[in-house]
Amino acid sequence: MESPNYFENILKYFSFETLPLENKDSEVEFTKISLIKPLKFFLQSFPELENKFNIRGDGESQEPTKPIMGMSFLPDISLKLQPKNGTHLEKFLAVEVKLLRSGNYNSSISSALGQGIIYKNSGYENVIVFLVDKENKFTKTDIEEIKSLFSIYSLSVIIRKISDSKLLSE
Repeated sequence: MESPNYFENILKYFSFETLPLENKDSEVEFTKISLIKPLKFFLQSFPELENKFNIRGDGESQEPTKPIMGMSFLPDISLKLQPKNGTHLEKFLAVEVKLLRSGNYNSSISSALGQGIIYKNSGYENVIVFLVDKENKFTKTDIEEIKSLFSIYSLSVIIRKISDSKLLSE
């Protein structure tokens, strides 16, 4: 697939760009406002990417993963790439978003890992797990350990913290 630096640019954007933080209590609203809208704007800033991506997210029609034990899953954000000489869209990127709250860190992280593996197994070329550390619990060592664990499964991880209604970089 022709995708020169698209993934790296998106990963850097989500990792370091100042993103709006309108709703930090609902994963669905956070994803729509803080991630999907800015991502659409970001992609529009590259003329060569115009009409190359089909972006879907929470609340929008999406294609579920192939069933596993009778269950299907939907990424919080999915990008499909229109190949230069192809007629079908290729599964370019799946993003799983988790807002980590007091009392749910373990279950949210394990759920995000499992969902990321499912998306990778379902044919997505790239998978980002976007974790929002609402309680600012992660140390630098914690972040390195999480990234190392997820990289075993070829999953990228972005961890952002919240401070004074701002989404901070690691």
